[in-house]
Amino acid sequence: MKTKILLVDDNVDILETLTFILEDVSYGVIPSKTGGVVFTVPKDQLPDLIIIDVFLVDENGIDIVSQLKKTLDRNHIPVIVISSNSQFKDEALNAGADVFLSKPFETEIFLDTIEKVLRKKIFSKISS
Repeated sequence: MKTKILLVDDNVDILETLTFILEDVSYGVIPSKTGGVVFTVPKDQLPDLIIIDVFLVDENGIDIVSQLKKTLDRNHIPVIVISSNSQFKDEALNAGADVFLSKPFETEIFLDTIEKVLRKKIFSKISS
């Protein structure tokens, strides 16, 4: 079964580019331009990882992360916050993000970061 990644960015070009990169290395991608999808994905289809931009049309990505981490059936999902504005790093991490990536980033760094976060998730499951 493919690892599922929920990818949220309201910039269509970035959404399409990152989706292509992720699918090219065999991840299953659920692309979305709106942050509310984080809470509407059915429980039996929850992603293994969420990648979300800070600035979204409908909401602030950091606020969504904060709400997500308070949602019992979804708070275990690791989150990578991405933004072109690095001043949001501390705020994103304090909200519960596992990692903050500043755009633009190299494809290799992007994919390595995803692998590290997913390995950490697997290790946490084994340790529990």
